[in-house]
Amino acid sequence: MGTRWRRTVLYGWAPRLTAPVGWAVVALMFLVTNFADLLDLPGWLRSLSPLHHLAAVPVEEFAVVPFLLVTVLAGILVAVGLVGFRRRQVAAV
Repeated sequence: MGTRWRRTVLYGWAPRLTAPVGWAVVALMFLVTNFADLLDLPGWLRSLSPLHHLAAVPVEEFAVVPFLLVTVLAGILVAVGLVGFRRRQVAAV
């Protein structure tokens, strides 16, 4: 679920930005997930990663509400990306 919705939105609306922004998001998630405590990153930067909002199972108890919110947000952004893709003039091969 991580970056799939971002790629869909970018590919639908700004296809040339898909690779650079996609890799930047992967790098941000890696940085926040692995080094946030070590680098003492501020809370707003940590909250940019969707993994920050989900429980760290099995260390923490599974929380349904954050999981559903992230899933619904991803679904909405996938739908927005698909609408953008349908609006583009893509030739059928």
